[in-house]
Amino acid sequence: MSQFIDQEINGYKVQKAIGEGKFSTVYKAMNQEGNVIALKKIKIFDMMDPKHREKCLKEVKLMQPLDHENIIKYLDSFLYNNELIIATEWAERGDLKKLIKSAQADDTPFEEVQLWNYIQQIASALSHMHEKRIMHRDLKPANIFIGGDGTLKVGDLGLGRIFSSETIEAYSKVGTPLYMSPELLHGEGYDMKSDIWSLGCIAYEMAEFKSPFKQSDKMSLVDLFNNITKGEFKPVSNRYSQQLRTVIEGMIVVDPSKRLDANTILQKAKEMFSSHSDTKRTPQIINVLVMEDIYEKLSLVQYHQNFCVPLKKKPISKYFFSLDESVNSSYRFYYFVDLCYWLMNLPKQKKNKLAQPIKYSNNLEDTARKLLQDIKAWGIKLPEQLGSPHISSGFGDMVCFILNDLLNRELIRVNFKFELPQFGGDLSNSQVPSHHIQYDEQDFPEELTEEDQDEVENDEFTQSILFYQKKFKTEQPDFNQIPQNRQIIQTKIALNEWTNEYNRVEKELNKFEINLKENKSYLNDYQRSMNLVKKCSKQLTIASQYFKSNEVQDIQQQWINYLEIIPKLETQITNLIQPELREILYNNRQTISQFEIKINTLSKSNSSKLELDQQLHQNIVDIQSRIPTLNDNRPKQRQIINQLKSDINDLNVKIGILQTQLTKSYSYSSGQLSDEEDF
Repeated sequence: MSQFIDQEINGYKVQKAIGEGKFSTVYKAMNQEGNVIALKKIKIFDMMDPKHREKCLKEVKLMQPLDHENIIKYLDSFLYNNELIIATEWAERGDLKKLIKSAQADDTPFEEVQLWNYIQQIASALSHMHEKRIMHRDLKPANIFIGGDGTLKVGDLGLGRIFSSETIEAYSKVGTPLYMSPELLHGEGYDMKSDIWSLGCIAYEMAEFKSPFKQSDKMSLVDLFNNITKGEFKPVSNRYSQQLRTVIEGMIVVDPSKRLDANTILQKAKEMFSSHSDTKRTPQIINVLVMEDIYEKLSLVQYHQNFCVPLKKKPISKYFFSLDESVNSSYRFYYFVDLCYWLMNLPKQKKNKLAQPIKYSNNLEDTARKLLQDIKAWGIKLPEQLGSPHISSGFGDMVCFILNDLLNRELIRVNFKFELPQFGGDLSNSQVPSHHIQYDEQDFPEELTEEDQDEVENDEFTQSILFYQKKFKTEQPDFNQIPQNRQIIQTKIALNEWTNEYNRVEKELNKFEINLKENKSYLNDYQRSMNLVKKCSKQLTIASQYFKSNEVQDIQQQWINYLEIIPKLETQITNLIQPELREILYNNRQTISQFEIKINTLSKSNSSKLELDQQLHQNIVDIQSRIPTLNDNRPKQRQIINQLKSDINDLNVKIGILQTQLTKSYSYSSGQLSDEEDF
């Protein structure tokens, strides 16, 4: 392994080994452009002769045309010291196997929206491969890598096919075929559905943190083979939806013909992931509450004085990082970055707490990635699957979580303590002067007449309103009484301040009272509304009585009887038609359809000939305009034109004759059909 480190192979600078298997070793390397890539060295010399090695290299090169966001990009492949070297895209966040183990160690199951997202990405990769007639044959969590932005990428393409002749022997030495389909396991004929079985096993493992067929670590290889052959496994737990469980079970089916295909899984996963995402597009209330805490805590760390002033930034609102406000996303993201670095640098600055400008990368994703690395190094534990896309928008769950955690750590560092409110004695003896607004009787509309009053009060709708009004009045609590078990918070505001505030509110109420007396338009609106309510109530009462009348009930019963009779009549009519007549009707319909096709064909032919006539006429006009000197040939040209017109007329006559014949045939068929129906 060490012989490759710090060497340059075909223009690739090998840095270090990052993984080793039975037949391969993966190295981190750098190409000539300075980009990090992965080099995989496969020891094909130990398992194949030179002819097979060349075939292996050709098959790997077939993988290069695959260009998909969920497939590891193959960059290059070559033979070096009788070993196959494959250069691929670098996946900096490891593989799915590591992610599953991390989630299992933390005892944090994947959310269903995450599972749909992962299934969608893997199914999208398989669909692209299957369209190219390429199978994976060795799909497993260790061969599904994770990019820097959290995107899943299927890797090691084609190697399962290369090693398929020795699969059982290889697995008996180095592992177990947890993700192999029954047909591949038994060496039978297999197709693209074999990859679907593997995807189902991976999805099951993400949901349950275990293989569907491995019941214990001590299970023998023979027992495992038997379980896979039977296809029996414990169902996915009920914490996930029935749709997800159905899709997983539809992938792990012993009969390949009954197994779901990649496109079906992809469409279902897209639909479910979109539905789960839509439910989360509305900002959660928890984000708003956390952001309000952040807003208050920022004032405790002198945010305005030590951050906004030095960096010349505007103070944020209470919803700046929790809601998708009409703010430039790039501005909000870099505002978040400045805040994070300022809070992380505060413990280092003993006297000068002022924020300092920070130099950013030109790439927003690189800045987000660097910030997450620094936050983790600073001591905040972030979710394993967290990537730059989760914070690059500058708002949302993770942005609020990070800021709140940083602020809490800073407040703890400076020994800040929250004090509970102080409670005082009874304030029942305190008196506040009361003020009542007085209205003149002329300010209100005239009372309803006795006839109108009876009409309104007898209406069912009005009666229901009066009932609930009466109920509310009887159950309305007395807000002037203070419960004995309630403690009053003691105020520290001076009495004169309360008096000033009371006087200010009193003046505002007086102004409002004067405006009500001067502007009486609202009374007219009230009167119109009451008249309209009376009219509508009366009409509703009449309509209600009409719908309850015997006439309407009779019509309704009549319609019900008709609906019951219609199916019986349809059955009788169907039974009356003899089988021979049905066949004749069918044949006549077929003949009519053929006639219609012929008529359409002739119509198209006629149209094309008319277009040809117009084109010939236009050509003649063009020739006449371009060669004005050929006056002697004009009689001959006219003769040709007349001949063409005559031919066209003959064609039109023939078309008319054919149409007439077809029409007569159609009429004859229709007449025969009607005679047979009458019979």
